[in-house]
Amino acid sequence: MSLNAKFAGTMLAAWVAVSPAFGCGPHFPNTFLTGDEAALDAPAAEFCGEIERMKLTPPIHRRVTSDKGFASEAADADLADLQIALEKAGVKPAARQTILNTHCAERQKLRALADYTEQLRESERPQYRILPPTKPAPAPTSRIVVTTGLPGEFADYFRGAIAWHTGDEIAAIASWRALLERPAGERHFRSVWAAFMLGKAHLKREPQKAVEWFQQTRLLARQGFADSIGLAASSLGWEAKVYFKQKHWVPAIELYLDQAATGDESAFVSLRWLAAVAFKQDAKSLAPLAAHTKARRVMTAYLLAVREKWWNPEGLEPRDEAGDPSAKWLAAAESAGVRDVESAEQLALAAYRAGQMETAQRWIQRAAVTPITQWLQAKLLLRGGNVDAAAALMEKIAKHFPVQPPTTNTVAALSLADNLYVLSEVGDVSTPRQVLGELGALRLARREYVLALDALLRSSFWMDAAYVAERVLSADELKAYVDRHWPAWPRVPAKAADATDYVPMRGGADTMSPDQQNESIRWLLARRLARQHRFSEARPYYPAMLQPRLDELARSFATGNAAALTAQQRAAALWTAACLTRTNGMELIGTEAQPDWAMHEGNFEDGPTVAGRASLRGGLAPSADEIRRSQRKEASPETRFHYRYVAASLAMKAAALMPDNSDETANVLCTAGDWLKNRDPKAATVFYRALVRRCPKTALGAEADRQRWFPLRDAAGRPLPKPKRD
Repeated sequence: MSLNAKFAGTMLAAWVAVSPAFGCGPHFPNTFLTGDEAALDAPAAEFCGEIERMKLTPPIHRRVTSDKGFASEAADADLADLQIALEKAGVKPAARQTILNTHCAERQKLRALADYTEQLRESERPQYRILPPTKPAPAPTSRIVVTTGLPGEFADYFRGAIAWHTGDEIAAIASWRALLERPAGERHFRSVWAAFMLGKAHLKREPQKAVEWFQQTRLLARQGFADSIGLAASSLGWEAKVYFKQKHWVPAIELYLDQAATGDESAFVSLRWLAAVAFKQDAKSLAPLAAHTKARRVMTAYLLAVREKWWNPEGLEPRDEAGDPSAKWLAAAESAGVRDVESAEQLALAAYRAGQMETAQRWIQRAAVTPITQWLQAKLLLRGGNVDAAAALMEKIAKHFPVQPPTTNTVAALSLADNLYVLSEVGDVSTPRQVLGELGALRLARREYVLALDALLRSSFWMDAAYVAERVLSADELKAYVDRHWPAWPRVPAKAADATDYVPMRGGADTMSPDQQNESIRWLLARRLARQHRFSEARPYYPAMLQPRLDELARSFATGNAAALTAQQRAAALWTAACLTRTNGMELIGTEAQPDWAMHEGNFEDGPTVAGRASLRGGLAPSADEIRRSQRKEASPETRFHYRYVAASLAMKAAALMPDNSDETANVLCTAGDWLKNRDPKAATVFYRALVRRCPKTALGAEADRQRWFPLRDAAGRPLPKPKRD
């Protein structure tokens, strides 16, 4: 860990403290078919990815990485260096070990003092916290001394460290200067350390001297003096901090970029911080940044990173929307006469994100023809109502963004296109999936229904794909598409388990694998065919675990409708079909979208609806043909949990074949009424009336007539008295 990691960590803590929680509030929903917003919204970029794309200068110095933390890392390096120095000095092993052990103990005392000082400083600092600050532990009282036998440079450095942590800056500076005045051969191990600490010691009072010492730190490392904890790399960030405080943005950015190239990730936090502060300056102060190639790329990257919009590093007050820096930054870039095509591509996206469409068009014309500039052009065409031209351009763009199965491997971004994503309520959506989803929405608007379904399904926008598959295509059109593009995959044999235990693996944007896409679209088709009683056709499309239940339902239907059988046989079969439909209806005949919302397991309603589509206006508004197709009703009634009504209707048919005043008949009518009474008392009334009219001599019928509604029953099915009100 670098020495400036602590400074960067403080910045990061402040950033996290004021950043919003995106898991609870996406800026647009995971669907294209509820309006134009999702297709017109602009992607965002990862800030760190944009910095890494700048082809940073290969570093001379490298950051030393460790999982232990800087204090432990420095202690280990100190003892390792001391061991080597003592060996070179010819100190005998026993004496060497004594010196090492004694010095280690003194270092631990110094560490305890440093920890106490930090706790004291933290307790005195005003904090935004819920719990009161904890009281610091008592101050360490052990005297810290320089170990006898330490080589001169180690003794000088440690003497300075003791003075530094006890608050004697002058003595610390004197000790470290004395170290650097030694002959070069006597200060190999601690010259870099001393120069670095002299830089830190001069930060507040003499920042220019601090800069000189940080530069000296790197010079000494290049000259071959030991840099066992990467202080040369860390000095870049500390020197940049001096320029940052002086609002000399360009040299600060250059140094932070050099620091980032060493592998020090704290540089990214510092660059974010700098951009946020610099954007609060007036337009005149931004001109040098806009004219400088590297600074311009960094500042524009900050605007492209959507999460940065809410970051306010100078305080924890809410961000002032009127202070959005996009407009003045774009004006500064215009004034600077930028001709860099990489910057032009970034600025085109920044202008689009800021809602400055004319400015976005100008930057598109200045940039190279890339998939991103073409994508932005397609969005501008769609905004202008030119759907056909937008669709034609999106067809070309989609070829540059092949959708790959989700993976956990992180690949470095080589272009802006590789570094973009779009927020959704189920996670970030990659550029390829977003592009293909937008193309699907455009195809639907142009009445290219099968192509629209294919694009929406393969891009994992399942709510949109389900609407097209279920409401727009006919069952035969859907079957032809599935047979052509989604053949059955090898499945695990069905297990002897209740089908209600089967939990389908549905995915959201960027999480739906090809296997899930295959299963989901085939299962949707299976339920459409089953709703039309095309059971034999439907069977191959069901998940294997559900096929035995479908077979049972199909047999019950066939037996119940066989006129040659007795009324008792038919009634029993219809009642079996009713119970299966009630208990497994969502899995066997439920609609994926409206009205049952099987995609949400029936828990809530969310996604494109027929009425919602009909009310839309804009470039992606539905055609009259789409609305006509979507108004066909395969689910009857078109009410949420429609299969409960189907089950109740089957129960009524079974009861019609059963004798009056029969306990079995009463049970069928009462149970079917129970299925509906809580959600739809009006529909349940039909069963209540049939119960009291046809079975008045049964216990259930008599109690229903007395209570004027369906009675509660015990585990054996016997009616219970109406409970008294409290």
